[in-house]
Amino acid sequence: MSWKPTTYRFVTVRQKLNISAQKVCTIFLLAALSLLLRESSPAQAQVADRIVAVVNGEIITLYELDKRFAPVVKQFEGKELSAAEEERLQAMKRQFLDRRIEDMLLLQEAGRFGIKVGEAEAENKVKELLQQSKMSDQKFMEELVKKGFTRAEYIAEMRKEITINKLLDYMVRAKVAVSNEEVEAYYRSNMGSYESGRKVVLRLIVLPLDMDAEGLRKKIVGRDMTFEEAAKKHSVGPGAETGGDLGALGWEHLAPDWRKVLEDLKPGDVSKPFDLSGRKALLQLVQDTAGDNRPLPEVAEQIRDKLAKPKYEDIYANYISRLKSKAIIEIKL
Repeated sequence: MSWKPTTYRFVTVRQKLNISAQKVCTIFLLAALSLLLRESSPAQAQVADRIVAVVNGEIITLYELDKRFAPVVKQFEGKELSAAEEERLQAMKRQFLDRRIEDMLLLQEAGRFGIKVGEAEAENKVKELLQQSKMSDQKFMEELVKKGFTRAEYIAEMRKEITINKLLDYMVRAKVAVSNEEVEAYYRSNMGSYESGRKVVLRLIVLPLDMDAEGLRKKIVGRDMTFEEAAKKHSVGPGAETGGDLGALGWEHLAPDWRKVLEDLKPGDVSKPFDLSGRKALLQLVQDTAGDNRPLPEVAEQIRDKLAKPKYEDIYANYISRLKSKAIIEIKL
């Protein structure tokens, strides 16, 4: 079996999310949408603007950074933020800047290699992804209007993303290799994770940004309160009013992060805190019904992708580190 490249840039490096394979196309398609926002007036931009970074002579402005970060800030509109939340937002903003610097370095490197992407290629990619994600052109345009920008602006962002991915195909993905022996060894060691028909009943707590997740877990484990009581009192996630009850879920449909924190638990146990959409979360395994083991050929590509992911991230991190070491970068945020 040969390794097939996947879109790790969007799934792991940029998004830092664990999602099912069928969502990859949608994330690729909407990657640029999450980075753009309705523009302020020129006068507002002039007042707020200043240079926050210079990358090999190219500048990044505060106005540009704020525009890209605005969808995150919008989630907290009308809410008085605690000191911890303010600090977390500033840290996230710095992460946005770091990502923008990485993108600029990659685009500069792509230019040196002569990698070019035309508008027609970006348009064709959008059409292809619309078909794969079963999104109509009308729905797509509605999403653009909601974000306050034009198709041309979106296509410009898509051209950049395709350009970067072409560079990463050569410089990163081509160097990722997972052997059949690695796949088989992982399967033998983790057969319990590849059961067909396995069902788990779960409860979930998603915590506010300023709350100590480990402290709450200790209270639940120490029986100072039940998981249901903690969910009703503290959770900002789904099912909070019913004690965080998520009902019965198929094991194979759970996100990898969820399976990882659940795999060593017995019914009644509470997971260690884990990241969920920028917040800390806890899971309780209420019930676990075993299924049948799926054969290796059926799950081999899934395992191959799982093993390729950390290898990709290591190679990507080393590649970015080399680019930064050769670059002149001045950060003024």
